Amino acid sequence: GSPHDHARLLTSARRDAWPTIAACVFDSRPASQRWAVSADRGLEALRATEASLAAQTLPVLYRIVGQGAGATKLAELRSGLDCEYVALLQAGEVIPSHALALLADQIVKLGYPTAVYADEDELTLSGTRHDPLFKPVPNHALMLSGTLSRGVWLVRRDLLSDCPVDTECWAETVRLELWLRLYEQGKAGD
Repeated sequence: GSPHDHARLLTSARRDAWPTIAACVFDSRPASQRWAVSADRGLEALRATEASLAAQTLPVLYRIVGQGAGATKLAELRSGLDCEYVALLQAGEVIPSHALALLADQIVKLGYPTAVYADEDELTLSGTRHDPLFKPVPNHALMLSGTLSRGVWLVRRDLLSDCPVDTECWAETVRLELWLRLYEQGKAGD
């Protein structure tokens, strides 16, 4: 969207009801590589995600979690985040500066659903977005294909305590596990 659209979003009538959001960035590099000074692709991916979070028009706190730091269960991560929703991102996923504000607005519009996800696109090295993927309503087959478990997802913070996986997983794995649990409980459309 245009800067005018972003400004209009920030003056949304729903703004006062927007939920608080924190982000969890999954860094899948082994611990031995995570803090390396070298400019490896993994570190570049993490920095790109961090930069996109820092540029959000809606301020967001985030935590980086990943392999080698001990398997932090999602329930433990939940206790360290003071928010209503958690954005689940994989290192390398870059979201536009208005993404979390737009998702917060949609959460209110949709009546505070358990989870929301966004359409996605590709990003060139020069920062041009292309090849949009407009995601349909999820169903079991689509979720198992992996198509819908990519990109930013926001889940209610309390949902993290119900997920048996730990933070040594990829964000995509966590998103899929959370959705499948909701599906099994008949709540995937909530």
